[in-house]
Amino acid sequence: MNVAISAPVRQKLLDLVSTELSLVWSFKKDLRKLDGLLKMMDSVLQDAEDREVTDRTVKLWLKNLRDVTYDADHVLDEINYEDMHHMVEIQDHTKIWAVADYAPLVPLFVETDSITVDSNVVGRQVDEAEILKLITNTKDRVISVLPIVGMGGLGKTTLARTVFNHQSTKSLFDETIWVCVSENFDVITLFKRILEAVGESSHGVSRQAVVDKLRKTLEGKRYLLVLDDIWNDKRQAWDDFQGTMAGVNPNKGNVIMVTTRLQSVASIVKTYRDPYCLKLLTDDECWSIIKARAFGEEEVPEQFEIVGKKIACKCGEVYH
Repeated sequence: MNVAISAPVRQKLLDLVSTELSLVWSFKKDLRKLDGLLKMMDSVLQDAEDREVTDRTVKLWLKNLRDVTYDADHVLDEINYEDMHHMVEIQDHTKIWAVADYAPLVPLFVETDSITVDSNVVGRQVDEAEILKLITNTKDRVISVLPIVGMGGLGKTTLARTVFNHQSTKSLFDETIWVCVSENFDVITLFKRILEAVGESSHGVSRQAVVDKLRKTLEGKRYLLVLDDIWNDKRQAWDDFQGTMAGVNPNKGNVIMVTTRLQSVASIVKTYRDPYCLKLLTDDECWSIIKARAFGEEEVPEQFEIVGKKIACKCGEVYH
């Protein structure tokens, strides 16, 4: 059913939307500057990582600079999240005035899974082999935790998914479990989602009931658990979660693989000497991704190739 909108109501609607959009546009320029600065800082850090730095003062400065870039990247993500959230609120307010055929709301975050087919995976074969080697040699610990760290869009989830579905992983572990965490690091919720991921119901009301069922499910099994996209850097919450998981299955050889953008998260959860930090893709690798997605198997016209390679040079600074 179509609903007619009167001129005064329509004007109020336009005023509301215009006001909110103007607030966003007013600082878009500043955000672009910050984004450009972050890319420049990351290039400096990448160059430093390619060289052997021995000066302790320089090392400390580089570490602080890396922490700042991750924090700033997190802030940008939060701004984008709040921007989407605010636009959803506007959309909610305007529903009562708009005609019935309005656009669906934008989801506030995208939940990942372990079975999505990742096309055009480029430049991560060495990373895949290194991570497979790391998670294979874990028989001396009950739980080995390997964080995969990198800026947003660098391919952490894609890499984790590739390792998760590798044939050697399937043969090495009795259970492989994928849980998308995002910002909701609630310990009991995580236990329930782990149960659901292995095909068990999680209707227990108390924590004790949930972990008892989790213990029966994982008892005697060697498992790989992927916790994708962790933001929580509160040590108490992580220690609570890991301590219970160690009690659920005290056998050695279990692995938890964490993906995160935050170095602070990696430093809390890791049991390996160092987290696994993803390096940026080369310009040629970025171009191969752009070419495959834009043209597939078709030949690329020369004028498009020139423009595409220029774009790849810029994309290579940050995105996979």
